Amino acid sequence: LSYTTQWKDLKDYLSSVGRVLRCEVPQGANGKGKGYATVLFETAEEAERAVGVFNGREYMGRCLRVRHDKFA
Repeated sequence: LSYTTQWKDLKDYLSSVGRVLRCEVPQGANGKGKGYATVLFETAEEAERAVGVFNGREYMGRCLRVRHDKFA
C-alpha cells in the first residue's frame, strides 16, 4: 500500500465486493502507514472475491498484493 493510505479510504475502496467489518492500516512512529493492511470481510466468500478482484490492481500508485491471512 501507499504509505499515505488511510483505513477509511481503503475500507470504502474494498467495500465494492462485500461488507468490510474491520480495516486496519498500521502506522509507524512517524504517523505514516507501514505499507500493508488487514481487512476482515463479513463472509469468506466476500474475502475470496476481494482476492480475485483486487490482487494485482493498482491503488494510489502501488500494486496491491491481496491474499488470505495465513493466521486467520
